[in-house]
Amino acid sequence: MIVRDGQVLARGRNLGRTNGDPTAHGEMIAIRRCLADHGTAALQGSTLYTSGEPCVMCMGAILWCRIGRLVFAASVQQIAAKMDEIMISSADVAAKARFVPITITGGVLADEALRLFAKPVERLSPAKSRRGGSDPSSKVLSAVPQWVSWQGGRADRLLSV
Repeated sequence: MIVRDGQVLARGRNLGRTNGDPTAHGEMIAIRRCLADHGTAALQGSTLYTSGEPCVMCMGAILWCRIGRLVFAASVQQIAAKMDEIMISSADVAAKARFVPITITGGVLADEALRLFAKPVERLSPAKSRRGGSDPSSKVLSAVPQWVSWQGGRADRLLSV
């Protein structure tokens, strides 16, 4: 979710499996939607909230868009216990781009967010997947939009971080 001046500009969720697009991570979808609806200037200095620490690809996009603040729940290390993950933190990527100031806050509601990520599952072979085998993690990942729009004040807790 991308927020600027208390207003939600865009939301995104992981659509990689749904769209067959490995770049369709939630952060990328939110950035694309924000660009389409509000233009480049809206991203500059905004805050991006996400259930999982951004991967290297997403963090690169966050930096190039000049997003000013990143708030994430589960860390790369925590997510790696549940699914495949490139083991490079967002802080490590940001440290290599010193020309882009960004504030990073991690671990916000991490335990709650971790429940959204898939538990280790037996990997389907490409042949089985083409025959209609289902990936149980897709149901869990589809819950991400609910994480960024909780009821009962939890979103307020997140947005106040």
